[in-house]
Amino acid sequence: MAKIPDVIFQTEPVSKACWPTPTSRSPRDSKRGSSVSRSVTDFHYCCYLSDLAVDAQYQRQSIGAALIRETRAHLQPTCRRLLLSTPGAGGYYPKIGFERHPQAWTMPPSGGRVR
Repeated sequence: MAKIPDVIFQTEPVSKACWPTPTSRSPRDSKRGSSVSRSVTDFHYCCYLSDLAVDAQYQRQSIGAALIRETRAHLQPTCRRLLLSTPGAGGYYPKIGFERHPQAWTMPPSGGRVR
């Protein structure tokens, strides 16, 4: 089981945690494994998991599940977790306990009618 470093829950910006030097052009430049979980939450009612990414060379090591477990540890038991999956990742989420929800709505980035 993957151990998540405490840096995830510090108040420093994610960019500083992933790109530790001003000359780092990508997380790989930092010479560390690259993974990120980003959520927007009130800790009580809803937690929107907006990003979950693990570098391909580190996938299938339970890192994504560990990131979600660590996030959940900071939430109240009644807090519902929401996620909008990227294409190609939909098979992963049911394996770790997410359920498909029929009442979700999205608006494409290219537009939509807001009047």
